[in-house]
Amino acid sequence: MPKRFLSVMNEQPIQIDNISFTVTENLGNKGLLTGDPAFQPVNTFIGLVNDPAYMPAIADALQQQKNFSIQGFSFYKATGNELSTGLAFWMQYAKAIAQEPIYVLNQAWNPEPCYVPHATLVKVASYAHRLKTESKVTDPTWLFRKFPLAEYPNMTSNLLFSEKQTIRQLDHKLAEYRLKANDQAETIPSLLRSELAESGLLSTQQKTMKLYWLEQWGCSNLLQFYNLYLQNPTIEEPTESPNPAVNDAVLKQLDKQLKEALDMSTDTDEAAIAANKRFLFLDLDYYGFFDLNLYKEWLAFLENQSFVDLTAYYRNIVRLLDYYQSDERQQIFGTLATDQVVDLPFALEWFNQNPTAEFAWMASVESVFINAHATAAGSVFSRLNGQRIRLDVAREDGIHLRIMNAKFT
Repeated sequence: MPKRFLSVMNEQPIQIDNISFTVTENLGNKGLLTGDPAFQPVNTFIGLVNDPAYMPAIADALQQQKNFSIQGFSFYKATGNELSTGLAFWMQYAKAIAQEPIYVLNQAWNPEPCYVPHATLVKVASYAHRLKTESKVTDPTWLFRKFPLAEYPNMTSNLLFSEKQTIRQLDHKLAEYRLKANDQAETIPSLLRSELAESGLLSTQQKTMKLYWLEQWGCSNLLQFYNLYLQNPTIEEPTESPNPAVNDAVLKQLDKQLKEALDMSTDTDEAAIAANKRFLFLDLDYYGFFDLNLYKEWLAFLENQSFVDLTAYYRNIVRLLDYYQSDERQQIFGTLATDQVVDLPFALEWFNQNPTAEFAWMASVESVFINAHATAAGSVFSRLNGQRIRLDVAREDGIHLRIMNAKFT
């Protein structure tokens, strides 16, 4: 990756068994990088260590001192002549006597392998993984979008250029349209209007910054259009449902189901409550509210509706879905498939009991729950980081055993 796209975290290089590394950060993702040409295959090794898809296999290979290969890259234990070559390589480039076993790191696209002691590979993998766990990855900021992620464009040079060029192209489209028609927003063709909406130019969000950057980038047509729009923002299109089948009647039904599902009065049978929750979860899943590609659009849609209880309930679901996609969870459990969401162990009401729970803590709690092999509702007692911990678990929907609460005792 070109260095201009990375922020170097430390000025002084880090030495791991005489190999020099720098710690970098890109959009919150910390990494380890060696600039020594002789050890370039080590960078590929680090990249695989940081990939949740390969980390478990690499960790197992290092622990068991086994060979590993993937897509033209491999590392394996040196024997015979390769072992002699490896010892000489380490002495030449690391200026030290290598401790066996020595591993050969090969790249199909690089004719020059490098040789690294097993103990050094373990240290590098451990350091790279620690940096990964410390990372707080952020979405690239992009101001001109339907729901801005930040109040300014992304300042990383390639992304800033990309956003600027995208908006300039839209400015040219608007200029071409103006040659054929008037400037009234109501007459904008639907396709162009859709592009304006997706670019956040039919929205008052971050309006001051949008006006500033439109002027900075010389987008005079969009600047004039947006100023006209801000004089009469009522023409803004309402947020559309991510699923056309979800209309006002469906939302009323879901809101009614939610109220029934959360009715904890003493007059209501627990089995009926569980059944109501089960049907609510199934209906939410059926309509796509658990879709990992759409759930933030669902929240934006609900925020524009009048169903206060349903929207508040769904905000907690969104936080839970954020957790299931977080680095903290994926580093332990891997990538989540959409159809797994309703079978996962946290109750959808988890955040009612734990409103400030951090994702790293939740991943630890989930590990405790899985290792406990709980089969019945009640309390699960275990240890976490040397402390006693209690998990309250229940069959939230009458079927799935889920974590309702967790705390140290």
